[in-house]
Amino acid sequence: MEDGSNGKHNRDQVGNFLRLLAFCNTVVINAAPDGALSYDGSSTDEIALVGAALANGDRLLSRTSDSMTVDIQEHISTVETITFLPFTPERKMMSVVLREKDGTIRMYTKGADSSVMSRLGEPTSDYDTQERKHAQAFLDKCADNGLRTLACGERIFTQAEFAEWKVKWDDACLTTGADRDDKIHNIALEGENHMTFVGCTAIEDRLQDEVPETIHFLLKCGIVIWVLTGDKRETAVNIAGTSRLLNQKTDLIIHIDTATGVPAGEQIEDAKRKVAEANVEGRKSTFIVDGRSLECILEDHYVAFRNLGLMVTSAVCCRVTPLQKSRVVKMFKDLGNTCLGVGDGANDVSMIQEARVGIGILGLEGSQAERAADYAIPRFKHLRRLLAVHGRFSLIRNSNLIQYSFYKNIVFALTQVFFNFYTGFSGQTAYDSWVNIFFNMAFTLLPPMVMGILDFDVRSSYLLRHPGLYSELRSPFAVRMSRSSSFLWLVLALYHSVLIYYGVFRGFTITNIVNEGREGGLWCSSTLMMSVLLTVVIFQAALAFLSWTWVHAASIILSFLSYTGFIFIYSVVPPEIGIGDYYKVPGTAYSRTNFWLNIILWTIAFAAPQLAVLVVRRSWFGIHMHRARVGDFLAKKSLPWHSINNGGKAGGKHATEEPLLAGMMANPYSEDSAPPEAVALRQSMSLSPQAASAASLIHNKNKQVTTPQKSLPPTQLHLDDDDI
Repeated sequence: MEDGSNGKHNRDQVGNFLRLLAFCNTVVINAAPDGALSYDGSSTDEIALVGAALANGDRLLSRTSDSMTVDIQEHISTVETITFLPFTPERKMMSVVLREKDGTIRMYTKGADSSVMSRLGEPTSDYDTQERKHAQAFLDKCADNGLRTLACGERIFTQAEFAEWKVKWDDACLTTGADRDDKIHNIALEGENHMTFVGCTAIEDRLQDEVPETIHFLLKCGIVIWVLTGDKRETAVNIAGTSRLLNQKTDLIIHIDTATGVPAGEQIEDAKRKVAEANVEGRKSTFIVDGRSLECILEDHYVAFRNLGLMVTSAVCCRVTPLQKSRVVKMFKDLGNTCLGVGDGANDVSMIQEARVGIGILGLEGSQAERAADYAIPRFKHLRRLLAVHGRFSLIRNSNLIQYSFYKNIVFALTQVFFNFYTGFSGQTAYDSWVNIFFNMAFTLLPPMVMGILDFDVRSSYLLRHPGLYSELRSPFAVRMSRSSSFLWLVLALYHSVLIYYGVFRGFTITNIVNEGREGGLWCSSTLMMSVLLTVVIFQAALAFLSWTWVHAASIILSFLSYTGFIFIYSVVPPEIGIGDYYKVPGTAYSRTNFWLNIILWTIAFAAPQLAVLVVRRSWFGIHMHRARVGDFLAKKSLPWHSINNGGKAGGKHATEEPLLAGMMANPYSEDSAPPEAVALRQSMSLSPQAASAASLIHNKNKQVTTPQKSLPPTQLHLDDDDI
């Protein structure tokens, strides 16, 4: 409030301002047994403002559906509540209509300064004019400093004015048609008009811990971030700068505002040209658009605006409604992009539900967001670990699990399909019925289970230090489920099934007479084919594993033991019991030398081409993800880093690991560019240049891993600025 010449007038203004804060709210009152008051509500801003009134002597004591009791500077009074006009995103205001003891009908209103200031009546004096100018300057200054601003106003009705308005309001509230919301909106604005300026507020919206670091990390991951907020433009830009979403000194920042008079289409085309130039120069680009301009753009320039959104690295939409938030998310979701919506309040629910994946942040804004979301996290900083570690592991594990499961079942099924061509489709199976049952239930159960639960390529600590490894998930050589990857697994399954049947089964048959006059026949050949098939399938699981622990090794060993143990136990069941035909079959097959030769030779024949392909791909077409696995593995070992730089002096484990490996990054494959210590390390460890550079890649803190961000449609992350 600005000082006037009349001290009493000033005190009355301040008192009226505090009364407005105490009355115009929706907080819930909590009274302790000792008389202490506290307030709860869905809006932390409201709680702060009512708390400010409380601290200055205006206490809201209780409320009912038709009255409120307040203590105004130790004078308790009860005021009749006539009606309440709730906040709506379209109006950006809320109001309460009171009837005081002297019969005065007063409407208190608070809301966005752009909405309230535009609803004020004509100034009645030069003092009013100056007061509004000073208030607007104060609001702009606070917004530039990143504070959340509100303006407050009041209207005193005459009895005739109120009676006329109240009839319209009651009629709109009782309407049940499709236009009910529009009627309520229009009548509310009719009442919230010709107001007198009362005051303004500014609340510091502090960032949570590690928000700038998290935003910077997500940008390094190649994620395009959109901040969708209800704050005014200046506040939104300040928060975006504070959170490291944009750098006002180096980044290209474009303001799109239809209020300037320039057509929105021209502004978008000009922005696209500037962004294209910035991308060529390697600069980040961001545009800021307000809700009014966004509404016009989404109606008339939808495609052009969407194309602009695909070009920038981040965007800020201010003064937007919940509906506009969801429309922005849908705009990119319809393109097939993976859109992530993050919010913490009720106004973010529509955005969270529209996104492909919704995340709610537990906070003071209520529980609506986390209840509507797919995931809930305590703090914004946990988003970094949720995406870069758990999300990445989930993608890799599920991709490997699904593709491997299809692979092993296709191989298993096709061998029986080929067999039916030679049995006239008589129904005779290539394997015993119990072997068919236990193939998925026991013999090949553990490898995919371990693959889907415990497998990982790089440790979480490495992933959190190197966001470039996240962006590489879009590479065609990355471990993920894509059309090309699924096609390769299908081709591999067809190749293995053909060779197993026509090479193993059709090329080998035991016909010699063995013990007790029995000959090998079908089941001996079937045992060989299943043994080779199981060996190949499990070996393929070993190749698909991204890490090796005792659990991975145990899953491989137990798979072989379960098969071997089952068929030998099953083979002692005499045929007279009538539950199987494997009596003494495994003993007959396993006693043959050519049986073991077939298993060994065919396994090598299957494995050799695939190992050669892996070596070629990792050596000449490798990506940082492959090298990082080597670096992670080497970093876990007790390597003598300290003895190289410290002349053999004692030191902690990996004491100079980071600087030494970073020095090898200048040219990973060049001996000349590496420092002498790095060359000595390479020679002492007998590492190839490729392996040494791989070990160094993940430890380099000075040079970030960079990958093209536009190789595939970028991931979109939509945030509400309350979350940060």
